[in-house]
Amino acid sequence: MSPFTEGRFLWVDSSEIRFRDLTTQASTPLGKGGRVLYASVSPDRLHAVLAVESGSESRLIVFSVESLQSVELRTGSASLQYTGSWSPDGSRFAVGYYEPTVANDRPAMGTGDIEIISLDDHAVRRLGCSSSKAVISWPSSNELVVRSTDNLYRVSETDCGTLQTTDIRRWTAITPSPDGRRLAYTFRELAFNSATREYEPDSALFVVSVTDGDPVKIAGDRYRPRHATWSPDGSEIAFDVRVEPESELRSISIYRLTTEETAYAFSPSASAPSKSHPEWNSDSQTLSYREDGERLFIQTPGTSFSTAVTVGDARSYANRLVGWLSSTTALVSDSSELVWMFDTASQALEFVGSGTAIPF
Repeated sequence: MSPFTEGRFLWVDSSEIRFRDLTTQASTPLGKGGRVLYASVSPDRLHAVLAVESGSESRLIVFSVESLQSVELRTGSASLQYTGSWSPDGSRFAVGYYEPTVANDRPAMGTGDIEIISLDDHAVRRLGCSSSKAVISWPSSNELVVRSTDNLYRVSETDCGTLQTTDIRRWTAITPSPDGRRLAYTFRELAFNSATREYEPDSALFVVSVTDGDPVKIAGDRYRPRHATWSPDGSEIAFDVRVEPESELRSISIYRLTTEETAYAFSPSASAPSKSHPEWNSDSQTLSYREDGERLFIQTPGTSFSTAVTVGDARSYANRLVGWLSSTTALVSDSSELVWMFDTASQALEFVGSGTAIPF
């Protein structure tokens, strides 16, 4: 008998989509599978929106936990890029989609649109944006944050009327807070290398309110900050940095918004492996991370101890945290996109399959 008896998740593989409830041991088929291009679960964990590619097309699907049914809302080409955000009350979902293209030797947004989906009746309406094709966040009931290739816009939820415009041509890795009211992003700069006597591209990490205030620099370009991720309660941002200016050794820092202070999550050591790609655990207090960019370590909730997750008869390491099914049970995957359930308390491991798991 399986030791995993808590949690539920959508499972998508090449042949089907299925909803698994570990508490009841029920497994409900929902339709044709494929490759997941995008997925987002509602704040109340009762709905999911996902885009699945199969063959030459992609399908946008809404799933309800209560009805155990999925509804296909639209189809498009397999190359579409999808983004989205839930309304603050979780009753609607804004989805953006576009064909990626190139303009002036830079990635750009081609044909696409932004639409609002009602979860009650699955009605879909155009937001009415002219140039924006991607959704960043939904910070309040009547405002969204969207973007075009070059600009970020705070707009009206009713007709995409512009309330604020920001030039983001030098922004990358834009990551909204859980409530959508703040953005973490890296700002591309040119740093002068005294050894080569040349300017080299680099970036600094900032956080900014979507409505007012100036951006706050969290980490400068000398640290080369990467992989910023918000804590579930939105009070902290974890990211990895270069420990010394000329070193490749990386460690994880945490920025606390209330105090505007940054500290290492783990004391860096020249003899220790690099730590990067932080992810918050289910308790919002501890982290998962990769050592040397490859091996996934999960910090045991409530402790300072971290465990490497070995998979495949302990012959290899997991390298990515997929998500959490309960306070102690995680979904993890390896470089081949094989997925396992892992219990942090007992170290039990169970193979799920080759595909994508979307935890609720």
